[in-house]
Amino acid sequence: MCSAGSAPSPTAAEAEADAKGELVRTMASTLEGLVAQIAKLSSRIENAVAQLPEGRIVMSFPRAGKICAAQITAELGDVRTRFQSEDHLAAEAGVAPVHTRAVDPAASAGRGPATNACAPP
Repeated sequence: MCSAGSAPSPTAAEAEADAKGELVRTMASTLEGLVAQIAKLSSRIENAVAQLPEGRIVMSFPRAGKICAAQITAELGDVRTRFQSEDHLAAEAGVAPVHTRAVDPAASAGRGPATNACAPP
């Protein structure tokens, strides 16, 4: 029983609403911290990839972006030993122009024009 001077006890719905509100506030606070950490790490990654010669090359690829460039660069590994120049890396990635040379149509016999992305012009 309630005494005349005391506040009424909360209903189950009110208690549930209060608990849900507290849970949402806690989750929002946690997410704010995570978002701040992600922003700091993203900035460090962007700066680190921009310092690497191959990182700058990969960042120049269409739609690569800095974070994607970092992932691509990490997956490629040390490309300095695998590719003779920046142009070779870009050609391998398919983002460099392909040089074509005219060939004797009789010699090609249906093979089409010769292409070689790494051949000198």
